[in-house]
Amino acid sequence: MRKQDQVVSRKSSPTLNYHPELLFLLPLPSKRERKAIEASLKAEGWRAYERILTWRGFLVDGHLRYWLCKKLGLDFLTYEMTFANVEEIKAWVIKNQLGRRNLSNLHYQQLSLLGKSKEKIDRVG
Repeated sequence: MRKQDQVVSRKSSPTLNYHPELLFLLPLPSKRERKAIEASLKAEGWRAYERILTWRGFLVDGHLRYWLCKKLGLDFLTYEMTFANVEEIKAWVIKNQLGRRNLSNLHYQQLSLLGKSKEKIDRVG
């Protein structure tokens, strides 16, 4: 956890916003993935150690879980992260996703290229 980040626990789950630059940054989950996560939430509810990551009221990570919790009427916990701007969030999201196992080879390659392009732009800019 970074020094400025904070865990925000709420009894009633907050309404969060989808940032247009973040919503389609990653590939959409497959129907199978959506059904598996929904079944898990129905069976187990929200796990106390899980957090939906946010920044200034926007979803950073956990878009599907957020949508499913709202659909199922489940409370959830959030974790407010600190970023300077949306570009910094994009870089974090790409790096975070590249470390996950659920990406296809194609999506992994696409994100790798996007991340490398971002690094080049940051060095020039």
